[in-house]
This record gives sequence, structure tokens and C-alpha cells, in this order.
Amino acid sequence: TQLSNYQHPSGGFCYWTGYCWKPDPYLTAYALEASALAKKENYKVDPEVLKRASDWLAKYYLGSEETNWAYPYNRSEDYAARAYAVYALAMNGRNESAYFNQLYAKRDQVPYIAKAYMVKAAKLLGFDAASAKKLSAEIMTQARYSPTQLHFEDEQAMPWIHSSAVGTTAIMLDAMLQAEGGFPGDEKAVKWLTTERKNKGRWRTTQENSWSLRAFESFYRRYEKEEPDFKAVVSKLGEDGSMGELTEAQFMGRALVQVDKSFDFPLVFGEGEKAKVIFSKVGTGRLYYTLRMGFVPERRDKPASEGFEISRVVKPMDGSGVFKAGGRAVVTVTVRTPQDRTFAAVTSPVPAGFEIVNTDFAVESSEDARALKQKGGRGGGWGEFERAERYDDRLLIFGDYLTEGEHKYSYVVQATSPGTYYWPSAFIEGMYEPEVFGRTAGSTVEIVR
Repeated sequence: TQLSNYQHPSGGFCYWTGYCWKPDPYLTAYALEASALAKKENYKVDPEVLKRASDWLAKYYLGSEETNWAYPYNRSEDYAARAYAVYALAMNGRNESAYFNQLYAKRDQVPYIAKAYMVKAAKLLGFDAASAKKLSAEIMTQARYSPTQLHFEDEQAMPWIHSSAVGTTAIMLDAMLQAEGGFPGDEKAVKWLTTERKNKGRWRTTQENSWSLRAFESFYRRYEKEEPDFKAVVSKLGEDGSMGELTEAQFMGRALVQVDKSFDFPLVFGEGEKAKVIFSKVGTGRLYYTLRMGFVPERRDKPASEGFEISRVVKPMDGSGVFKAGGRAVVTVTVRTPQDRTFAAVTSPVPAGFEIVNTDFAVESSEDARALKQKGGRGGGWGEFERAERYDDRLLIFGDYLTEGEHKYSYVVQATSPGTYYWPSAFIEGMYEPEVFGRTAGSTVEIVR
């Protein structure tokens, strides 16, 4: 009953009541979509309000090249709002196939969130099935994968339409579930969305909350309508084709039950270097599983990169290139990530002949502070490394959120005893994604008198 209070005289919608200078296209599409969903659940919505909004969106937005709207959309925001408008109008019985075809022809220019709305609209408009599948396939080639998760992320910021990686991923997941019945590995998108929740299980904004919950509802209706009642079995396939059971568990009802099991290498691999492990179930419901292998390399003389790249440089502060007992050096750890990561931890060990200097103490020299600043500093802002913990033999460095790109952290060590020492690998991993990691090669270092 209050929807009309937010409607501009032209028919579009505004964020506030009482004063509305210009209507906003994206918000108008949002209002139309929400109203269509409300009607589907038997809520009453004034049809005249929806008609005026649909008329305005079709005539003054899709039917015009004007860009002087309530907010200064960038190119990506404009494409996203237009794709959203086509979808919202289709939900309200308006067929804008001609404009959809224009967007489809320019699909290499539109952002991910626009493609998500195009996938949704294609089904409602009866768009050519082969072309719709082509659009879906093109979308999946650009998803950002990790071993247990995936998400979608637009390159250009779109603040005027409240876009975020969470929103884009949720809308894309919902679109693919509605149009294609899902896609292989779509549960990885659900897992990524759950890991993005913040305090009290919520996401960052009400927009992200609504998008994510709607995607979860579609996922539930697609895969989890049946109440679980099944036995899950984990087996090893022998070389002769025989099956050897490793463990089993019974699942009943919708309780959040998780069963964890660990197996020694000989039990799984025997005398070989490969093993085939099979997960199966008998009964109704969907089985989710994760299989991880933890190991300690015999030697760490080579670096590894599995989602993170990490390097370490150590330079004496006197510029001599030689580590002298009593002298100090700056250790700079550099981490590179091809995509945004959450909750990352770095372990940076120090050799037995060194100790970490606590530069937080006022008695430490200003020279140490200058050296740290020159070598990369210590981060400290959102999207960088935020804090560290100092121990006798290592420094632990943490970042709750690391943006795509390069990040540095530097600290000071002091050489204490002459000799030759082994310098263990520096290591970074996702605290909740240990399969995403990187490490440097181990090395030796000499301290002279």
C-alpha cells in the first residue's frame, strides 16, 4: 500500500518519499521485480502503480538513449540497469525482445550482473534456446574458481546499483538455476556465498541478504526438496576392480550434521602413487563431500603456487649484502593473488641464528622504522595484511580480506650467532580454504662475525 509513495509522477521510482527530483531506472526495475514476486506469493499490489512504472521503464529508459537519470551511471551500470529492466518488464508481462536482442549482440561489452539478468530474461521471453545456452556457456568460462568454491566478479565498480561480488554471484546462481537447472559445481557458489557472511550470519547489506537468500531458495527447490534419509559410503577402488569400504555414515532429517574422517596414506594408497576414492549413497537426499590431502614434502627446495604466489627477500640494513652477527636485516614477504581472498594467513619462519625484532618498542631505533617504510611497510588497511603475531621462531601475518593483486609485509630481524642455517619456507594459505596456498623454496643463510 505504500509503494505509490515512492513513485515519481512520471511513473519511475525514487529512494525517498516526499521529494523525488528524478526517477532511478535500476530502482524502478527493482520495484517491478519485487512486486512481481510479491504477487506470486498472493500479496496485493496496485496494478495501476505497476502499469505506470512499466510504461516509464519501457518508454523513457529502454526507448531512449538519454543518460541523465537520478544518478550518474557509468557504462557498466547503464548496461546492468537496462538488462534488469528487460527482465523486470518480462516478469510483469511486457515483452522487450527487440531490446534484448540488442543487448545480446553487445554481450561482450556488458558486465556479469547484466548477463545474469539476460539469462533470466531469455527464459521468460522464449529466446532461442541454442543462443541462450551459448550465453550461459560464455558466462561459465569467466567464473573465478578455487578448488572448493567459485564466484563471479565484475571488473568495474558499480556503486549506483549497489553491485558487489556477493550480489553478482547470487544473481548469477539464481539465474542459472532458473534457466539451466543449475550447472556442474554450483554448490561451490553456495559455499562461497556462505563464507562471505559477516557478523551474526548476515552479509554486508540488505541487498546482499536478499540476493543470497533468493539464490539459496532456488538451490533448495532444485536440489533439496526431498528430506535426507540415506547412507553414505566412502570406498577405495582396488587395481583389480574390487571395492574396499573406508567408512560409512547414516544421515536423516535436515539437521546440520557433518562427519569427518581421516585415513593414513598406506590405507588409501597402499604401495602405489595413485588412488581412486568413490563416494556413494543409498536413499533419498543429496550428499555433499569434500576430500582433502594433507602432506609434508620430503624437501621444500622448490616453490609452490596453488592460488597464492609468495616470495621472500632479506636484505641487511647496512647495505653490505652480508649478514653479520649483531647486525639487522629487513625481511619483506610479497604475496600475489589473482582474485580477492578472505582470511589468509602467512607463516614466515626465521632461521635459528636470527631473532625477530619487536619494532613496536619505543627503544628501537628510528632507523628500523625508516627501513621498514622503504621495504614495503606493514599494510594495515582494509584489503591488506592487518596484523601479525611474533614468536621466537616465526612471524604469523593475517589478512581478513586481501584484494586481487600484490601485498607486502616487512619486518626486522637481528643476526645473533655466526654459522650457516637453514631458512624454512614461508607459507600462505586460506584459513578456511587450506587447498588454496603458496610457499617459497627453503634456503640456507650464513652469518659471519
